[in-house]
Amino acid sequence: MRTLRNLSLSRKLTLIVVTTTVLSMFAAATAIIHFEGKAIRAGMVSELETTADLLGANAAVAFRFDIPNDGEVILRSLRAKPQVIGACFLRPDGSLFSRYTRDEAWSEEPPELIPGHKFSETNLTLLQTIEHDGDLIGFVHLQSDLSILAEKRQTAVATTLLSIFTFATVAVLACYYLFGIIARPINSLVRTANEVSETQNYALRAQRFNDDDLGLLTDRFNNMLERIQRREDKLQEIQIELKTRVGELAAEKQEVELARGRELELLEKLARSHRLESLGILAGGVAHDLNNILGPLVSYPEIIAKKLPPEAREIRGLLTRVSDSARKAAGVIRNLLALGRRGNINLSPVDLNLILGDYLESFDFQALQQRVTHVKLRQELGSDLGAISASSHHLTQVIMNLVINAHEAMSDPGDLLVQTQLVHLAEPFAGYQTVEPGRYARLRVKDNGHGISPGILGHIFEPFFTEKQMGTSGSGLGLAVVYGLMQDLGGRIDVHSTKGEGACFDLYFPCLQDLPVIDDVASPSIVGQQRILVVDDLRVQRELASIVLESLGYTVESAENGHQALEILDRHTFDLVILDMIMEENFDGLDTYREIIIRNPHQKCIIASGYAENDRVKQALLAGVGGYVAKPYTIDVIGTAIRKVFD
Repeated sequence: MRTLRNLSLSRKLTLIVVTTTVLSMFAAATAIIHFEGKAIRAGMVSELETTADLLGANAAVAFRFDIPNDGEVILRSLRAKPQVIGACFLRPDGSLFSRYTRDEAWSEEPPELIPGHKFSETNLTLLQTIEHDGDLIGFVHLQSDLSILAEKRQTAVATTLLSIFTFATVAVLACYYLFGIIARPINSLVRTANEVSETQNYALRAQRFNDDDLGLLTDRFNNMLERIQRREDKLQEIQIELKTRVGELAAEKQEVELARGRELELLEKLARSHRLESLGILAGGVAHDLNNILGPLVSYPEIIAKKLPPEAREIRGLLTRVSDSARKAAGVIRNLLALGRRGNINLSPVDLNLILGDYLESFDFQALQQRVTHVKLRQELGSDLGAISASSHHLTQVIMNLVINAHEAMSDPGDLLVQTQLVHLAEPFAGYQTVEPGRYARLRVKDNGHGISPGILGHIFEPFFTEKQMGTSGSGLGLAVVYGLMQDLGGRIDVHSTKGEGACFDLYFPCLQDLPVIDDVASPSIVGQQRILVVDDLRVQRELASIVLESLGYTVESAENGHQALEILDRHTFDLVILDMIMEENFDGLDTYREIIIRNPHQKCIIASGYAENDRVKQALLAGVGGYVAKPYTIDVIGTAIRKVFD
C-alpha cells in the first residue's frame, strides 16, 4: 500500500483507470459468458427439438405400419450429428420401437413418458411426442453430449479474454495519452517545484500547456514564483546593501581607528616637541647666563698669554689648559643655545657631501677614531645631491653629534655606515617624524651597536636623557641638539632600531633647485685701528670686549645700554658699533640699531649676543647689521667678524 501511495500521479491515475476497466470488462464478460451459456443451451434444445420433429415426421409411416427397421434407417441419419450420443423411437406405451447409438456404449434407460428436455452434467436428453392426424403414435427420445456447449463456452471465454486484453491495452494507451495531457502540466509543476527547492532559483517557470484548470494553476504557480523572486531579489539587494554598509562601517571604523592612532601619534609628537621646546627654552636661558660668565675665561687667557715673556712656558701652558676647558664649556653652551632654538639660523646653500667630508677629515673626528679604535668607518656618498639650505656650522654639529653617538653605542668592534643619497618621496612617509612628499638629500648614520629598546625610543631626543652613566660620556644633549637643529634647518628625522642589532638615523634635508653652493672665505687679518663703540648691559662684558679689541689695535669706548649709546653717537663718531641683543626692557639691540641708522644710515654695526640667533637678530640682519657673533667669542672670532664688516 505504501508503494502505491508513493507512485507518481500519472501512474496512480493510469492504475485506477486500467483497474476499473479490467474489473468492468471481467464483470461484463462474466455476464456475457453466463447469458451466452444460456443462449447456447437454448440453441441446443431448439436444434434437438427440430431434429426430433424431423425424425418424428419421417417415422410416422413406419409407426403406422409398424416397421421398426424403417425407424432404424431414419435414426441412422443422425450420424451427421456427431454430438448425438443416441436416439430411439418409443411406442405410445413406452416400448422400444427403433434404436440408434453413436457407439455401443450407450445404454440409456427408457425415460418417463413426459415430453420435454433435461440437462445433466454430461448430456442433454429430449423426449418429444410423434403425432399423426391428431393421434399419438409414439415418442422420439434423443440424447446429445455437451461438446458443442463446451466448445462454444471456450470460444466465448477466449473471445472475452481477448477482448478484455485488447480493450485493457487500448485503455492503457489511451490513459497514457489522455493522462499525459493531464499529467504533463502537473509533472512540469512538480519538476519546477523540486528544482526551485533544490537550487533556490526563483527565476524558473513551469511550462503552461493548456488553457484549462491546470493552465490556470500553472499561471498561479508562476505568479507565486515571480512574487517570491521579486522578494528574493529585494532581499538580496538589501543583503548586498547591508554587506556594503557593514563593509563601509568597518572601513570607517578602521579609518577612524587609524585616524585616532595618527591623532594620538601626532599628539605624542606634538607633546614631545613642546616638551623639547620647553626644555630648550630653559636651557637657552641658562646658556645665555653661562655665556656671559664664561666670556672672560675664553678671552682673557689669550690676552694674558700674549703679554707673558717667552720664558713663562709653564704659565702659558696653564693658560692654554684654561682656554681649552673654557672652549669645551663654550661648546656645551652652544649645544644649550642650539637646543633653545631661540630663532632661525642663517641659512645658505651648502653641499652636504662637502660638509660631511670636511668633518670626516677634521682633527675632531681623527681624535675620536684614535679614542675609539674598534669602530670601522664605511662611507657611501651619493652623487648629484645638489644643494641644501643649511648653516655649515650647525650642519657640522649635527653630523658630529650623530657620529659621536654611534661610536659610543658600539662597545665591541663594529661598523659605522655614513651614507648620503638623493631620494624622491611620492607620498608622505610616516617615520619618527612625518616626511612630506618631495626631493630630499638623506643622511644616514647606521651602527651595529647595542641598539635602542622600543620603550625609550620616544625619549632619545629629550635633553639630558641618556642610557649612559652621566659624567662618563657626554652631557645627554647630543641627540637633543640634533633634533633642535633639524627643526631649524627645516629637515625631518627618522629612527629605527632593534635591540642588540644597532640603530639607524635617517636625516632628510629638502633639496634646493639650481642654487650654487656658497663657501665662506675668511679674512686673512684681524687687526685694525678703527674706533669701536661696545654696547652691553654687563660691565664685565664691556671690559672684556674693550681689552680684546684694544689688543687688536682698535680704539674702544663702551655704553651700558642703547640710550646711552645714542647719546655717545650724537657727540662722537665711531667706525663700528658692537651691540648686545638683550639690554633694557623694550629697547634691545634691534631697537637701538633702528635708532642709530635713522641718525646715521651709514653706521656699521654687528650683533654680539649670548643667545642663539632669534627673530630679533634675524630682523636686525635684514635691516643692515653687518654680522652676528655668539658669546663667548675668541679673539679670532670677533676679529674676523669685524674685518668682514670693514673689508
